[in-house]
Amino acid sequence: MRVKVCGMTQLDQVRKLDEMGLDFAGFIFYSKSPSMQEKYQRRTVEKMKLKMGKVGVFVNATYDEVMKHVDDYGLDMIQLHGDETTKLCDQLANYITVIKYSASETMTH
Repeated sequence: MRVKVCGMTQLDQVRKLDEMGLDFAGFIFYSKSPSMQEKYQRRTVEKMKLKMGKVGVFVNATYDEVMKHVDDYGLDMIQLHGDETTKLCDQLANYITVIKYSASETMTH
């Protein structure tokens, strides 16, 4: 089993989870979420030397928006929770591992 804790908003949270040996930290990039990742932390998050992976969580973001956050935050994986098309998922999967959630299934590209 692999464990991801989502909604990281403070760098100390991320460091503590990494020290605990968790597999992934989730960063929310959905403006309607109270856990939306603060932009001022992006370079710090990108440069953090972590053993765990960094996962960006998106809802109905465009290809360009997702890829900008992948680059800005040094994300290792993305998780999609909106109405993203198979075409968009495939495009993103050419560059990064994609987890796509839908009401009926979960896919990993």
